[in-house]
Amino acid sequence: MNKLEYSIQRWTDRSAANAADPHATRLTLHILAAVAEHERHMIADRTKAALRAAKARGVRLGRNGTDRLAPANRAAAMKQAHQLEFSRN
Repeated sequence: MNKLEYSIQRWTDRSAANAADPHATRLTLHILAAVAEHERHMIADRTKAALRAAKARGVRLGRNGTDRLAPANRAAAMKQAHQLEFSRN
């Protein structure tokens, strides 16, 4: 049996199984959706906790504002930001 015949056979076997019990597919989708929703909530909770911890440590969150500066002041601000960044490391 070549690769194409094998793939077709597997696809028809799955289709036959789904046709025999269409509720199994619906149930599986609901379970997977519930697991995905739970994981999304867990990720959101971890992210919020990490942001709270960073704020408690005094980390300043967000952009440094250099993109809103006038072009004349932008170079000096970027230089100062890089110096601060390297002094922390």
